[in-house]
Amino acid sequence: MWRQFRLGWMRHVAHMVVARLRRLSRRLRQWVSNHQRQTTLIGVASLLVAATALLNDVRSASRSPADRVPGAVVAGGPTETPKTDPGAAASTTPKSPVPKTWPAKIVNTYSEEQRRFRGVVAARSPYIPGRADRGYPEGTVIYVICQAHDGRLVADEVSGRQLSSTIWNRTTDDVWVPDIYSDLPKGTGDLPPKC
Repeated sequence: MWRQFRLGWMRHVAHMVVARLRRLSRRLRQWVSNHQRQTTLIGVASLLVAATALLNDVRSASRSPADRVPGAVVAGGPTETPKTDPGAAASTTPKSPVPKTWPAKIVNTYSEEQRRFRGVVAARSPYIPGRADRGYPEGTVIYVICQAHDGRLVADEVSGRQLSSTIWNRTTDDVWVPDIYSDLPKGTGDLPPKC
């Protein structure tokens, strides 16, 4: 009796294992079928994209040169610079000179009251109050292009002495910094030109 029970139980377990294997096999076949379908769809989509690109190339080649749109104008399209003869370009295109710049360090920003270097906040204009979205910490090197000598008066007390000036420095960042916060020579010497 015990032997029959064991055999019956083993058959039952074997049937359960076979049934689960069949279900897993069905799921696996279904997954492979779906995967093949997805792969096929990806392949068809790739072919459609390639055919569209080829069709666009044929259309653009059949247009007259006046009707063609440069690649740089097409959104998301490749940008290609035309190849030109370097000797011809140098003779026909005037080169704009690189403006001379004067390096200057940001100085005189120490605050006795705050006991720290404040730095300086740049302005959008030397004539109209308004901060630019740029500032420079003490010791930063800026590059000055030119100076405005008739800007707003800026006065500040630094280390017990009163500094004031109407001279503003225009930087290569296209912002303005009061001259009292730069170490450019004052008065004479190699100074930037007037703006």
